[in-house]
Amino acid sequence: MTRPNTIIKQIILALSFLIVLPAMAKTSPFNAPKLPFKNATIHYQVTGTNSGTETLYIRNHGQDTARRSTTTQKILFMTQQIDTLEITTADWLYHIDFATKQGTKTTNPQKFMQEEYDKLSRTEQKTLEKNIKEMGYTGMSMLEGKLQQNAATILGYKCDKMELMGSTIYSIHNTSIALKTNTKLMGMDFSSIAIKIDKGKVSSDAFTPPAEISMIYDENADQMARSQAQQMISMLKDPNAAEKMEQNSKKLMMEQQKRQDDNTNEEQNPPSGAEIEETINNAMDALKQMMGQ
Repeated sequence: MTRPNTIIKQIILALSFLIVLPAMAKTSPFNAPKLPFKNATIHYQVTGTNSGTETLYIRNHGQDTARRSTTTQKILFMTQQIDTLEITTADWLYHIDFATKQGTKTTNPQKFMQEEYDKLSRTEQKTLEKNIKEMGYTGMSMLEGKLQQNAATILGYKCDKMELMGSTIYSIHNTSIALKTNTKLMGMDFSSIAIKIDKGKVSSDAFTPPAEISMIYDENADQMARSQAQQMISMLKDPNAAEKMEQNSKKLMMEQQKRQDDNTNEEQNPPSGAEIEETINNAMDALKQMMGQ
């Protein structure tokens, strides 16, 4: 069963991605803009439903990242210790759970996206790049989000502020590197703030799965990621992609409003852990549908 905390991180990452879509269209469509530092180690303090520490290791201007999370998660009457490492390189994604001594390895989906992009004609590539830029703004508008560029300075870096779906995220300008996050979603309320940034060289060990962890290559996940990349590129090369995304968004908003109206007069009990996870999963699915995926 996927942890609610993991799904929330996926949602926050998807929301942060909306910030950098326009900037990405100016460079390569599937490579985020370079960070203002080549290497860095960012230390975070996490409080609230999740409490503990996180460390983000960065090298090659953000091409490779590794996030070590050591937190305690409390939902209702359940307490869970989380000790994970998530590594992203140009080629691979690794998720390591130190509690179970197991990990999974999958291909970085950006590789599949780039492969499909390279198959397009230059005319189709230009249409795709235009859609990426427009859909970033459309997504923010449809989700009633607010984006303020250079809204604050955190640890010496100008940060863009995004308010969306119960989250307030401060990310280094035109990047998805969040330095401060406040999230309130379905009974979960937590904050993460960067307290220190070291810009020295990062050891290669930080980006290497520990030898004592049993790594499993998830071939099914790779096949799904490749299929999704094909669907996404097919959607993005469509000259009417932005319009279709807007239509999908309006439809989802109407469905959500109907569900809220249906529940208005019903007695509401505190949600169970399974109900929380289901709701968060639904939110993630809604984001995918909005993007036409």
